[in-house]
Amino acid sequence: MTEEERRKKLQAIFVALRAVQDGVITPDEADDLCRAGVVLLQSIRPQVKKYWAKIALDTACVVLKDLGEDIRRNHGTNTNK
Repeated sequence: MTEEERRKKLQAIFVALRAVQDGVITPDEADDLCRAGVVLLQSIRPQVKKYWAKIALDTACVVLKDLGEDIRRNHGTNTNK
């Protein structure tokens, strides 16, 4: 694991912790949580041996990316409508 990969994983964990720290998740924090989930899923993918499990992880990543974008676009504070 490279230093960049390690930094990305730790950053994803800290983003998730900050987002849930106060007990209220804003739309922007929800998007950040989705992105953190993607980073974590992508980090375990190389260790998965079964082809079907890799497909499941890839699918979950796509769903999280789309969900995060949808939340930010429709409910976030930084919208470009």
